[in-house]
Amino acid sequence: MFTELAKGPLDGDTLRQRLSLHERGARDFFDALVALGMLSRRHQRYANTRNADFFLDRAKASYIGGMLDMANARLYPFWGRLTTALRTGLPQSEVRAGETFYRALYRDPAAMKNFLEAMTGISLGACQALARKFPWKKYKTFADIGTAQGSLPVQLALAHQH
Repeated sequence: MFTELAKGPLDGDTLRQRLSLHERGARDFFDALVALGMLSRRHQRYANTRNADFFLDRAKASYIGGMLDMANARLYPFWGRLTTALRTGLPQSEVRAGETFYRALYRDPAAMKNFLEAMTGISLGACQALARKFPWKKYKTFADIGTAQGSLPVQLALAHQH
């Protein structure tokens, strides 16, 4: 939705159609996002707020929605088994089927991509702050260990030519 609205404001019916949403709850959904400060509505046209446009447009390098995508694809189903977890005390993640998170992740390229994008999205702000605040002029090398898609080196290269 945010990527679609980054192209320009849309009326509710057009936005609903572009997102393939049923008309029954679409307007309430859009208006809930207005109430949350993620969308604005003016003259019955919806638009991204500044922060939503910056952080939730998939076409922008500042996109952090990968974490939301992962929460939806991987974490949300675990909540569907909350009653089982509470009644049995057993984990409801990959562990319940004898798996480990990383074994399951590495076996599924789409899940791996989703996880890496989530880690980049959740660490992007910290990487940008680190690139700006740390006195990098004193250093010519550094090691990046474990930042998924390399968000920190990218932010350093963008902020410091040396």
